[in-house]
Amino acid sequence: MSAFLKSRKRDWNEQGPLLKTRVNAKLSVYQAVAKMKIKSLVSLETDGKTSKRLVLETLALLLDAADACLTSVWRKMKACEELFGSLLSGIAKIAVERGGQPLRVLLIRLKPLVLAVCAQPDQGALLESVFKTSCEIIESGWAKDRAPVDTFVMGLASSIRERNDYEEQVDREKQVPAVQLNVIRLLADLNVAVKKPEVADMILPLFIESLEEGDASAPSFLRLQLLDAVSRIATLGFEKSYRETVVLMTRSYLSRLSSVGSVESKTSAPEATTERIEANTNKCRKIKVADDQDTSRHHMTEKLQGVKENTSVTDNGDL
Repeated sequence: MSAFLKSRKRDWNEQGPLLKTRVNAKLSVYQAVAKMKIKSLVSLETDGKTSKRLVLETLALLLDAADACLTSVWRKMKACEELFGSLLSGIAKIAVERGGQPLRVLLIRLKPLVLAVCAQPDQGALLESVFKTSCEIIESGWAKDRAPVDTFVMGLASSIRERNDYEEQVDREKQVPAVQLNVIRLLADLNVAVKKPEVADMILPLFIESLEEGDASAPSFLRLQLLDAVSRIATLGFEKSYRETVVLMTRSYLSRLSSVGSVESKTSAPEATTERIEANTNKCRKIKVADDQDTSRHHMTEKLQGVKENTSVTDNGDL
């Protein structure tokens, strides 16, 4: 399977629609074979050195095939995307049910695979497959063997702090690597999907640290992406993450507000203006809500006073 995925167009005699038809057929066959192999491994007895060795060897082959899908010239074909999804889903199912070494092997190989998907400009179904697999592993593997799951999540979160070549570019516009932006979005999606306060408590401090001290401490699209992710995690309602986010947002708002009108603000990046506008918008919304509540209370007080006066007049008339 891996050898086929690594093949090039020049290796084939056919061209055009005929080549596409043959490749689609082969990819469909490989997907069916992978499903059968995964199904047989799931039903295999867990005891015995032979079965354990067979599971590990098969996992390695399937992971190699998944890696090959990402670099294959056929990776943009729907059949290749479906093969990649089937491989990841099956691998996760085997690893989670077996636990122990198979799960650890999978998680060690899964991190670079996730980063490779996030580094691609057009992920599409590939990123969706990675997201579903990661959710399944976190939800199912959490109770069985939490340590490697923690390491996997922390490894992904730490990757956004790694230094990149774009920081050393000279005389060129600095651009944030797609892998950082996609990993941030993926981690936020994972938090929303699994809804575990422990996962939020692992990821959020690294995000906040990046916002305050790292590359995202200065106005940039990376900072906006991190702020959006932090806000999404906070909306889950976990007390610790919500409290930390409120402190961060308040500090950030006051910092941006204090720089309004300064020389730095006039030469700041467009992202700084975007962040300041969003902060002001949220502030105005809070003020408007408070004003509406005060107005409503004022009207209610007037109505109550009117009712009391009418009641008093009626009572005097009766007397």
